[in-house]
Amino acid sequence: MWRVHVLVSGRETGVFDCFDGREMVVGRDPAADIVVPERSVSRRHCRVVGAADGVDVLDLGSANGVYSSGRSVQRIRLGEGEEVQIGMAHLRASKVTNRTGMVPIQGFVETASGGPGDDPSTASFSDSSRSILDASNTAYKELEKERLALLIEAGKSLSQALELDDLFERIMDHLFQILQVRRAVLVLREADGRLEPRCLRPETEQRELSEVASQSILRTVMESGKPQIIDDAQLDTGLNMAQSILAANIKAAICAPLTSHNRVIGALYADYPGRAQLYRRSDLDFFGAFASLAAVALDNARMQSELRERERLQLDLQIAAEIQLGLLPDDNLDAPGFEMDWAYVPSKHVGGDFYDCTVIDDDKVALVLGDVAGKSIGAALFMARLMSFLRATVPEDPSPGSVLTRTNALLGAPADRVLFATACYMVVSRSEGKLRYASAGHNPALILEPETEDFKELGATGIPLGIDADYVYEGSDIAVAPGALVVLYTDGIVEARNSAGEQFGLEKLKLLIREHRDAPVKDVTRALNETIVVWCRGSTYTRDDIAIVVVRISG
Repeated sequence: MWRVHVLVSGRETGVFDCFDGREMVVGRDPAADIVVPERSVSRRHCRVVGAADGVDVLDLGSANGVYSSGRSVQRIRLGEGEEVQIGMAHLRASKVTNRTGMVPIQGFVETASGGPGDDPSTASFSDSSRSILDASNTAYKELEKERLALLIEAGKSLSQALELDDLFERIMDHLFQILQVRRAVLVLREADGRLEPRCLRPETEQRELSEVASQSILRTVMESGKPQIIDDAQLDTGLNMAQSILAANIKAAICAPLTSHNRVIGALYADYPGRAQLYRRSDLDFFGAFASLAAVALDNARMQSELRERERLQLDLQIAAEIQLGLLPDDNLDAPGFEMDWAYVPSKHVGGDFYDCTVIDDDKVALVLGDVAGKSIGAALFMARLMSFLRATVPEDPSPGSVLTRTNALLGAPADRVLFATACYMVVSRSEGKLRYASAGHNPALILEPETEDFKELGATGIPLGIDADYVYEGSDIAVAPGALVVLYTDGIVEARNSAGEQFGLEKLKLLIREHRDAPVKDVTRALNETIVVWCRGSTYTRDDIAIVVVRISG
């Protein structure tokens, strides 16, 4: 038999038995046989099939393919230790030479050295009062059929898709069915090292561990990574008569670590107040096996919960992106006497770049392009507010200084979390041959006149929007001839970095515009986008949003 190991970021996240002839689908889909919660893995990425001499891996038409030694493969057989890459994850095959049972943990039977009638002193924790299970010395004598059946039933029950809170309760339900206990607690280790009780039996409003369990016992078990029996906690010199033991009247107790992927995530504790020397070595085997099943179920439930949350967030982001795109001007917008095109390429689902166009009359058109600091949902919401204010102010008075001043005032004073935006707003009049503009700290707009190689650069005339609500913006005028190209852009173009870390820069942008000056503006926009994609290919640097507006003034 073979096993398939799943590795993400170099860490093993799952191991799956692959019997001869067994087929399993690998993918991001929660319904897959082997779930890999990694965005670069397709929902149904590949299929693995067990064979006598290895594991066959077949690509199911995934987006990122299956790779072996850097080579794309459609089908490959993996031998011992061999692996393939799927997205940012890896699948590795290993040969299983021996198999001890359905659950690869401690046995479910009495050890050869101790049975139900053994002297309790042979299983002491410390000072003849605690029993410690040493897996390497555990030998199978006879199978406890009833307990094995209970474990199999518990394994099936706990492997079902459950929310964490429901799983906590189900673990406790099974524990009270399979072992003599009056009190139990399931604790998980928090990020700061605290032991947090996640489920108590019997239920109580008091969630302090000292009321139901000994932190000394819990921490000892979690540090050792081994299940342990305490015959009489109040006589145990190793526990030093901890106050929690006396307060909770703890005598006989049993505790096992919750271990998943070689990591102790918590502990399962049970006791019987006022009764000593209750649990035996066979109980410890059984309890340790049950805790192992519970730990795997908890880890799987946690990963499934995180996956569902990521999928919900992904859906929210997709909806937000659709709403944001709906705020941008219609591709069918046409202004008499102007040839226009624009493009927007967000680096993430939602971004902070924006642009708009308003036809004032048959002679004039208003253009704006800007960039909100940040790439978060907050930046996208700020962008939506900003665009709504711009559209509300233009009809009243479209002059650039007035529009930016009133929009900035509507944004109000900055909140504790400061968001601001750069923007360049302009009004172009064909009959006057004039362009009026105001720039709130934005990249210089470029104007390329006919029959000249030199650009006019329209620099900033004020500070970014959203910093000072009382700031007054001034506009400027510049003459433009028929046939002139006007290009507005965000810093995602000029600051784009290649694999060597070099920025694309303003001069390369100017060169590209010159080369396409006589082409339709749609070709100019497309050339800019395609050139940036090629420039950034293989780069590990973070991409920024890209927004472009290209306008040619007709003669």
